[in-house]
Amino acid sequence: MKPLNTESQALVKAAPKLISGEDARVGKSLSKRFDRAQRGMVDILSLGIEACEVKDLKLKHGQFGPWLAAHAPKLCRANSVTGSLQPSHALESYMAMTRAVLEAKKLTVKEYCTMISNTPCGVLCLEGKLLTLPEKKVPEPLRPLRMDLIESVKGKTQRQVMMDFNQVEDDGDGIKKKHGRLKGQGGKRALTTAEQLDQRRGAAEEHDEDIHQSFKALGPEFVLLDDEANMATIAELDRQAKARKAWLKKHDAEAIEELLK
Repeated sequence: MKPLNTESQALVKAAPKLISGEDARVGKSLSKRFDRAQRGMVDILSLGIEACEVKDLKLKHGQFGPWLAAHAPKLCRANSVTGSLQPSHALESYMAMTRAVLEAKKLTVKEYCTMISNTPCGVLCLEGKLLTLPEKKVPEPLRPLRMDLIESVKGKTQRQVMMDFNQVEDDGDGIKKKHGRLKGQGGKRALTTAEQLDQRRGAAEEHDEDIHQSFKALGPEFVLLDDEANMATIAELDRQAKARKAWLKKHDAEAIEELLK
């Protein structure tokens, strides 16, 4: 990771902690797997599973980047504009591939981890270890899943795996995104109301953080904008401020929609 600016260094100092208190061990484990991942797709999938497990199940939304910067810095990068801490491009790619492979098996990261945890002695196979433990040490009920995942990526390049599972294709002019379902995958199950709400909340939090960081990054440079642009921004900020104050006062969704029309 490149040297951090002052704002990014502050984020590292305030980085969240895992409930287990094993930040240093898990960060070292991720870094070690990252090094091994350069040597094979099974290790890349193993790394991706562990990273997704940490991001999705052990930290809150928006905490993964700062946690990586504090405990596995080679897997992290600082956004050149906002200074926000994010997974490295390579790690993001590995995690996206991992999710696609699991989705093709009709599993989310949470469902995968739950399946393993509910298997006797399966806890030994968490953190991506299902794929790296010697087969004789893997609980027998989990061996078919282990073999299925390994066979999905074994002997392939990342490009081939992405083409198989991540809805991309090569038409001779380079890799392009495909439309439709993943190969071998039926329709995804409908999200529950709670899951839909969590999804919308996460997107809203991320969008709100992007706006906040954009304003911080702009700083006093708004003086370079013309008066019309500044007045338009002020009007929109005023509209948003009124809506948020109204929400904090009454939590009336219909009234908020009316204010934002």
